[in-house]
Amino acid sequence: MTHARVRRDRNSVASVEKAMGLLVELARARRPLLPSRLAELSGISQTGVYRLLRALEKTRAVERLSSGEYVLGFLTHELSTAFDGHARVKLAAAGAMLELRETCGGETVGLYARVNIAQFACIETLPGHAPVRHAELLYRPIPIAHGGTSLVLLADTWNRYGQAFVERYLCGLRPELRPEPVSEHLKQIERVRDQGYAVSHGRRVPGVSAVSAPLQGEFGQLLAILTLSAPTARLNDVAVNAWQPKLMAAAGEVAASLRARTFETG
Repeated sequence: MTHARVRRDRNSVASVEKAMGLLVELARARRPLLPSRLAELSGISQTGVYRLLRALEKTRAVERLSSGEYVLGFLTHELSTAFDGHARVKLAAAGAMLELRETCGGETVGLYARVNIAQFACIETLPGHAPVRHAELLYRPIPIAHGGTSLVLLADTWNRYGQAFVERYLCGLRPELRPEPVSEHLKQIERVRDQGYAVSHGRRVPGVSAVSAPLQGEFGQLLAILTLSAPTARLNDVAVNAWQPKLMAAAGEVAASLRARTFETG
């Protein structure tokens, strides 16, 4: 017997954890399951399973078949398609990322996407030809705070929710994530909004510099961020001036490709 129990802490909500456990079991099974079987797999009582399934059915997270068995519902499909969008962006960006690396000194090129209002993640990376001190882990949540990618995301947040919202967000960051005054951070974000790209020297990862540009959709929505990174000794001001136009061109090319694909399949 396998169990989908999640180790809980005193701040957790047991019913939510149990409901997620049932969804995990349905996803792993890849076939309809009776409530009795879900009880066996999850270690939850049959009464508890019935209650949780009724609640999940209301939100369309699960669907009940005429046989009495349950399958994952439309809500879970909606949530999973968010990752399909990443696959579409990665496919469109692959060629431009490779060309950007080869024309910008063989440095590392990364593709990033927002996870939520406070986090982002690297969804694709092309490591540089030279050894690097820092390698991104794909889909590892990163706090939106300092660094080129974060500045682009904060500029987008400013455009969507206004300066006051961004200021409140920055004030709420943990002290180690805001080593400089909020006023200075806001100036950096304003600069990104004006110039359309961000430059960062050792802000998120000490000794590593980055230049980041947004990939924007047809209506100005942020689709992803393209970032060129390298040790600060190599990505100095001279290199930034030489490579920033190429980064912007690559970002525009990928965004245009995504818009064209959306139109073709729409």
